[in-house]
Amino acid sequence: MQFISLEHNNFIGVLPNDISCSLLTSMNFGQNLLYGSIPSTISVLQNLKEFYLYTNDLSG
Repeated sequence: MQFISLEHNNFIGVLPNDISCSLLTSMNFGQNLLYGSIPSTISVLQNLKEFYLYTNDLSG
């Protein structure tokens, strides 16, 4: 899997710490109801070029 687009879904919760799909190039979690910290494990996704978190309540 290379793309995850889950924007505009009203998902509530925190981002998981164990996103481990090394082939991901794009993740979009924009316009949901996510809160908490952005996991530091995102940094191991070396192919990730786009990461959208707009309109959530995240920190980090």
